[in-house]
Amino acid sequence: MIVTSGVRAKLAKRQLRSKHVNDKLLGQMLYLVEVLYSIHFLESRLEEFDEKADMIVVVTGRIEGLSIQELLARVNILEGKVERTGSYERGDSLTGYVAHIEERCEHDNESHNARNGKLSSNLRSNSKQYFKATNMVTEEAKVTLAMMHLSKDAKLWWRSPYADIQEGRCTIGI
Repeated sequence: MIVTSGVRAKLAKRQLRSKHVNDKLLGQMLYLVEVLYSIHFLESRLEEFDEKADMIVVVTGRIEGLSIQELLARVNILEGKVERTGSYERGDSLTGYVAHIEERCEHDNESHNARNGKLSSNLRSNSKQYFKATNMVTEEAKVTLAMMHLSKDAKLWWRSPYADIQEGRCTIGI
């Protein structure tokens, strides 16, 4: 069959048009997929907003009947508690934390037997010595190790010094 140049030109035009239409359809399909992802994202955000709205309703219900003076008194109490514990985010030293522990330990010594007082005293001195020997500077690490010791998780308590020795941060032996 003999194909003329005019027929070839028409076929080429159709192929170009077909390719253009296919590209356009593909672009629209990809856009629809993005729209679907956006809808899923917005639905998840809506669920988060619903949860937060529920929390707001609960808080509003708690403070709805209170006067401004009562609310201010509660804020003052909370601020006092925050001041006593210190802010480790601002870089306050461990001395405030240790002083707080000592204050509580002294209170515990008065209200409990001598054995508890001795254990508290040992914890304070052991913690201070360990922090000094390991040159531990971050409050977060100090609190974490103290809590591990208090929860009687001895394996983790001793694993931490061992890891410190292996990394060259500690000069004391186990």
